[in-house]
Amino acid sequence: MRAASIIALTLTVLLAAACQMAPVAPWPETIAPMPASPTETPTPALPPRPSVTPMATLPAGEPPVLALIPLRAGATWVYSVTLDTQEGYRPVHWTGVITETVTEARRTAETVGNGWVFRVSRTGALPLDAPPHEPTFFYVALGGWLYQLFDAEDAPDQIRELIATQGQGFEAERIAAWPMTVGQTWGDPELISIEGSAYRWLVEAQEDVQTPANGGRVWLGCLRLIFRTNPDVTTHWVCPGIGLVRYQYHHNGSRHDEVWELVRYE
Repeated sequence: MRAASIIALTLTVLLAAACQMAPVAPWPETIAPMPASPTETPTPALPPRPSVTPMATLPAGEPPVLALIPLRAGATWVYSVTLDTQEGYRPVHWTGVITETVTEARRTAETVGNGWVFRVSRTGALPLDAPPHEPTFFYVALGGWLYQLFDAEDAPDQIRELIATQGQGFEAERIAAWPMTVGQTWGDPELISIEGSAYRWLVEAQEDVQTPANGGRVWLGCLRLIFRTNPDVTTHWVCPGIGLVRYQYHHNGSRHDEVWELVRYE
């Protein structure tokens, strides 16, 4: 009994001595933050998106569709063009620049329908001689509709008839309208009734369009128009106040693809 008391007393003395020799360090009041990883870099700020030229106010009496495509005497559009096609069995790749300039703008007398006619000349034509690649063509503006005619020889007679009938019978030549809304369609009534969804213009979407040919510029609020036939697909991107900024054509079943991108509008 006495030996056990002596052992317990000895253990108590040793434990007290150990506590005095190694006191417990206090808990730190703050914790230092973890250092950043050396591979982490801040996300760079995106550059502001360039915008298109604001839509001009139309002079009194001009047809509304000119707010979409600002046709004026001297107006010029310059396009970078790529063509991939074939001659026989030989593939053809062509790149170049095509310029379209309004060389004449006139308003017809109100007695014959109050239409607006614009003659357009092309330079730097593609190595093709079929529409829409002719060196001269015509736009006719009637209110909110815009028509395009390619046959230069018959154009004067066609223009007179188109204006006199206010576009009746020329639905297949309508290429644009203003105002335009997504989902809007138009086309030749006879072809539409036969082919269903083909042979008609459809406003598919409104979107921003980036054209690498213009240094990556972004054209804002463009309308994407698509025209399907059998066997090809034509797509226009038209920006209000600028006009056509991108054109794409694809022929199904044979090698023929075109891409036009706006480089400059004056």
